[in-house]
Amino acid sequence: MENLERLSEVFKALSDPTRLKIVKVLSEHTRPKCVNALTKHLDISQSAVSQHLKILKQADIVKGERAGNFVHYALNRSFVESLKSQFKNSNGEEFFVINNNGQFNFGTKFWNQQNRVKILEDQLSELQNKTGEIQSLIDQLKKSDS
Repeated sequence: MENLERLSEVFKALSDPTRLKIVKVLSEHTRPKCVNALTKHLDISQSAVSQHLKILKQADIVKGERAGNFVHYALNRSFVESLKSQFKNSNGEEFFVINNNGQFNFGTKFWNQQNRVKILEDQLSELQNKTGEIQSLIDQLKKSDS
């Protein structure tokens, strides 16, 4: 239960579009960013960025490191790695993906071409089974009418 509560906290933190943008900006850069840099990327006030960072930091999604008078924020990649290991589809593919550039993406591999083909094949097989059942019923009705 504790794990579900933790996941709920993380998803609540990620539920805001501005916080998702912050995570995206931080994931696209290898170097940490200060509030001023994030303000320029997001076109919102410093106080708004600080409030969003506070929530992301409480959820352990980002981490801050003091450098003189500034705090530089970065994506907590170890936490993201542990989080994404909890979400895999039936083929064992990860729902959360950090690509080679360190970018954080949702669902990149989850709905790939191979999965769509598998789903369609399963649906076709189910239709073929139902068609076979219907044909058997028709044949039985024809025999009983004769």
